[in-house]
Amino acid sequence: MIRLATLLLALCISSAAYSAPAKQAPPQKLEPVKAFQELVATASEPKEWTRVYLNSKTQKWAKQYYSMSAVTYDVKKTDSLVTPVIGLTQFKISVRQSDLFDSQEDANATDSVSANPGLQYRVAGTYHLTETAWRLDNFEYENTQRIPGIGTLGSLTMTRERALIEANSALGSALQRWVR
Repeated sequence: MIRLATLLLALCISSAAYSAPAKQAPPQKLEPVKAFQELVATASEPKEWTRVYLNSKTQKWAKQYYSMSAVTYDVKKTDSLVTPVIGLTQFKISVRQSDLFDSQEDANATDSVSANPGLQYRVAGTYHLTETAWRLDNFEYENTQRIPGIGTLGSLTMTRERALIEANSALGSALQRWVR
């Protein structure tokens, strides 16, 4: 009888020690509108910024001045089973540039802007919702500056992958904050 009690006690202790792990709570469900509002709020600040870069053609340094405006967004349900919710954003980006300098220090120190009117872009981004975050699909953008004898360049599409690769171009640099 004592052996049986000892055996039962040993079984109880070993089964308690090797019980199945506790089930983890399912991950928090992402609130699409709130999460997209946070993405837009983070990506659209600050409204103005600068960057100094080396022009690969001239091997001279310049400062670019960026300005973002007219930021809007929307979250929509679709009839797709693959992407049932999409996020849309639109904004304008203006890029002006300083004259060229021989050194990075001189370009960084300048507050001058060249007489060139700069670049004006209208950008629309499309995102899809994953289980844990919003992810960029692509940007459609248009250079709204009129080029004499040509007009505007029309609308172009930049995929997420291309936006990551073109981080050193004027537009690519401005879009990095929007890539998720």
